[in-house]
Amino acid sequence: MEDLIEQALRYSIAETDSPAWHVRAAAGRRLAAARIESVAGVLHRLLLDAHDT
Repeated sequence: MEDLIEQALRYSIAETDSPAWHVRAAAGRRLAAARIESVAGVLHRLLLDAHDT
């Protein structure tokens, strides 16, 4: 089970680099819902990116 969670987190983190804003936004919502402190930096980057995520 934990491997699936880690895999889903890695997938969501990878999607934060997508050129499509809606993919980045969806990934950010999933990461925020996970409430895992280790993804705080990724969420911070999404909130402040120049691409209006």
